Amino acid sequence: MSRQPKIRITNEDRIIIEKINTNVRAKQRRIKKNYDINVPMTIKGVESFKTRKEFNAYVERMQSFTNRYNLNYQYVKNKHGVVITKLEYNQLKRKADAVTRNRKKELKKVVDKPQTLRGEGTGFTVGESNYRMGDMRLQHLQPFKFNFETIDSKTELNKLKDKLNNQSKPKYLRSKNELFKANYILALENTFNSKADNLINHVMKMTGSEFYKMYIQEELITIEFIYDPLEAEVKIAELESIFGIDG
Repeated sequence: MSRQPKIRITNEDRIIIEKINTNVRAKQRRIKKNYDINVPMTIKGVESFKTRKEFNAYVERMQSFTNRYNLNYQYVKNKHGVVITKLEYNQLKRKADAVTRNRKKELKKVVDKPQTLRGEGTGFTVGESNYRMGDMRLQHLQPFKFNFETIDSKTELNKLKDKLNNQSKPKYLRSKNELFKANYILALENTFNSKADNLINHVMKMTGSEFYKMYIQEELITIEFIYDPLEAEVKIAELESIFGIDG
């Protein structure tokens, strides 16, 4: 490996370093004043450079810091005093948009399907029925409401980041279907105990997508958590009929 020649400092070099260091210190002060953030930058004097390569690398690094278009060193501050870089803000916004796109795509698949009552058509679509009855089963497919102003702490910011990282994944809604299915099985167990064994076994054999399709379309598939013994028997028989389980 060839040895780098020792640098010969010129007057122009001195002017460049002095100007850059002045700009760096000024930007550090502005960031501290406006956002209470300390940006650690090791400022060097012109005599500290041993090679031209080292000099050029320092100039490039400091110019990147002072560049007004570098989103890593531009900040967004909300009314609660929570601060993130513009790069982070833009990334969160893009992920929120991706979540909304994925939801709209999934909503489009189900919103025009016929709503059923005990397996028979009601004359309404899933979308119409949900709007008419205030049903919450399509709530998770509504646009993601991204509002940085509502974030009041770093903890809440980290929760938002985790949520968007998770929900922006292409397979998230598919895994959500499996969660709907698992929660429904748990509700059957907790509400009806062993009386629902046939139902539970049937639902367990369904894919998440198969269950979700039925869950979205059938009005009477939902479970209340308070039934007297007679009501419980009637509800179990009703659900077994809906799921096509032979008595």
